[in-house]
Amino acid sequence: MSARRVYFERCESRLRDPDTYVVLAWVLGGVGVHRFYLGQLRHGLVHVVAAPAGVLMLVLGLLDGNEGLIGGGAVLLLFDLVLWIRDLVGYRRIVEERNQDIRRELLGEVE
Repeated sequence: MSARRVYFERCESRLRDPDTYVVLAWVLGGVGVHRFYLGQLRHGLVHVVAAPAGVLMLVLGLLDGNEGLIGGGAVLLLFDLVLWIRDLVGYRRIVEERNQDIRRELLGEVE
């Protein structure tokens, strides 16, 4: 099998779809599933930690009347929200950059 054919077959199976990414971002964006879809584990983990920690701090702060926890939880949720909006607005660029990285990796494998 030619190297060209191998490259394109691998591309077909490994490249990421922008539409899938944006649907995942809309539905499960607060917990970073869209970033895990791209294989960006660290960025996805930021969402996984920030959103639940923010909600927990906010709820505990409201129950205890602790303004520090309420403020900290609000900051974490705002941080996660800003990341999520950035991911939604720039989704085509983000997916294309990841796909370019995948193409470079595949080219190195095939050569």
